[in-house]
Amino acid sequence: MSAPVHKSGDPTASPSPTEAPQAPAQAEWAAMSPAGREQAVGALLGSEPEKALDQREAMTHADPHLDAGAGELVGELGRMMEPAEARSDREQARVEQEQARAERAVGNLSAAILVILGVRGVPTSEEARRRILRETDLGVLDEWLKRAATAAEAEDLFREPAS
Repeated sequence: MSAPVHKSGDPTASPSPTEAPQAPAQAEWAAMSPAGREQAVGALLGSEPEKALDQREAMTHADPHLDAGAGELVGELGRMMEPAEARSDREQARVEQEQARAERAVGNLSAAILVILGVRGVPTSEEARRRILRETDLGVLDEWLKRAATAAEAEDLFREPAS
């Protein structure tokens, strides 16, 4: 008569001598908090950090549920980050478009001021031309554009109106 063969996972079969001590230890390990696990590993290994890391890694990888759970969490975090990254990319693109639009507006206003002065025959020094082209404040350029319609000379653009 042969001895019964134990099949892993069969609840009616009695555990083999090598499985019996592992089952309660695995259940206890699974029930521990991460901090508790770290303390247990530290207590077992004392102050040998390399052994502690190796033991911690072995214990974590010995339980496939821990590895699967970590993988699922990483996957879920990745899925959660995708929409946030897409929103961030869209926002960055919008900001860049607004900056480009503002730069075009500045260039257009500067050019319009110089065109108005030129069409009206108002003499414009190289210094005044550079100052107009260097200005980046849309409010200032808008005011200079209005003044260009009546200015007798380009320097009139830069003078504050008398109150």
